[in-house]
Amino acid sequence: MRMWNILGIEPTDDTSAIKKAYASKLKMHHPEEDPEGYQRVREAYDWAMKHAKQQRKQVPVMTDVLEDDSQWDETWDDEDTEYTEDGYDLIDSYRSRGAEDHPVYAFMNKVKSLYEDYPKRNEPEAWIALLQDDLLWNVKHRETVSHLLLSYLEDHPHLPLRVWQILDEQFHWIERIKEDPSMEDLYDEDWLNAVQGRVQKPSIAYFSMPEALAGMAYDEVEHYLNCMETAFQALQVSDLEMAGDALYEAAQLYADDPERLHLQAEVEQRAGKYQDAVNTCNRGIELQPGNLAWYRSRAWNNYRNGDITKAIQDSEYLLEHAPDQVSVLTLLSFCHRERGELEKAEAVLLRILEIDRENPTAHIQLIEVRTAILEQLQKNKAPAAEVEARKRQTGHLPFSKQVKMFTGKALFGGTGILLRTVMIIIAHVWIHFSFIKHTGFSPLLFLSEVNQSVQWNDIPVRILIYLLILIWLYASLIRSAWRAYRFVRN
Repeated sequence: MRMWNILGIEPTDDTSAIKKAYASKLKMHHPEEDPEGYQRVREAYDWAMKHAKQQRKQVPVMTDVLEDDSQWDETWDDEDTEYTEDGYDLIDSYRSRGAEDHPVYAFMNKVKSLYEDYPKRNEPEAWIALLQDDLLWNVKHRETVSHLLLSYLEDHPHLPLRVWQILDEQFHWIERIKEDPSMEDLYDEDWLNAVQGRVQKPSIAYFSMPEALAGMAYDEVEHYLNCMETAFQALQVSDLEMAGDALYEAAQLYADDPERLHLQAEVEQRAGKYQDAVNTCNRGIELQPGNLAWYRSRAWNNYRNGDITKAIQDSEYLLEHAPDQVSVLTLLSFCHRERGELEKAEAVLLRILEIDRENPTAHIQLIEVRTAILEQLQKNKAPAAEVEARKRQTGHLPFSKQVKMFTGKALFGGTGILLRTVMIIIAHVWIHFSFIKHTGFSPLLFLSEVNQSVQWNDIPVRILIYLLILIWLYASLIRSAWRAYRFVRN
């Protein structure tokens, strides 16, 4: 019970509850302030997670696979037995039960040896070669290996994306997770979800695969990668404290891993520690001077920190290497606005719209910048022509001016909306009285009665012509009004 007491919870196989308890205890035992307390909590967490996984899964060793081979030690029990060991212990259980020479044990021992060789396990070719073993042609052995391997990887998951894909192609884990309900009984739900994620996208621990890890002891490598994975997952749920603690732990083993620095800068930026983030980016640039991502991150953090000059310098440096980076151009426009350089900001925004005409941020920013320029011109009593030109750009014309422009366009644009209106009135009166005279109906009532009491062949040709003219006049009126509106807005 001691481990459960350290975590402050009752014994459980609920990994989510264990993780919540661990996160809560970390707030009380920070690695820097209470390293001994933190170590106790960490050990309790590792023990509890292993215990929960053992309780939640019952991995069959499938002794019928072994029964066919009489040369194995007679102490091996023929009866079906279930084990609660994790994958690592299951490998060793073969040895303890006298099956060291069994091909399944021999194969899993090769898996263990390959995984513990950090540089080698990152090579897809090494796994492809391993999976060519004749053992996997035996269906029963293959099923046993599939379970043992998936259990082993639950506690040793740090493989490159391509290796995970190779293993899934061999054992069809994703397909089985989706279609075989028994998988949920054998494995933790979180782990099954994690397997699907790892087959489809790379783990954070393998974005950079630092060569420096090759010189570390196996336990240190695993601890480092676990810390990186924890930090990445914590960032996904915005748990900055847990992410920061995990990155601090990782730094004790390898402080200058560029991927660790990227995550650290992200944590510092989200926490509002912009100067710390700038310092982290500076270290990243020292290590990777050709990586433009560091300059981009530093530029944004300098901007947020209020160091506009340095943000502009980094932005201009980035644009020298890639002139069409919209995100960098957007930052540059922010910087110019912050310094009151509205014309420069306008020019940058127009450049963004040349690259991406549908960019909503640029459109909104351009309206705001042009409005600010107009206000400056009015405040400084600039020439009227310049002010009017800016008003047209922003669409901020006085109401009286808009009425005059609309009226002028309406009356004198094309045939003239006023003339069309007069023609419509005359045509309407003419048609109205013609209808009443020849049909006894008004035009609207006539149209509603067509095919009921009135037949189309009874209608005089001139009345049909008047109807067509009336429709054309109404359409022309609407088109003229729309053109006048667009003229004023533009």
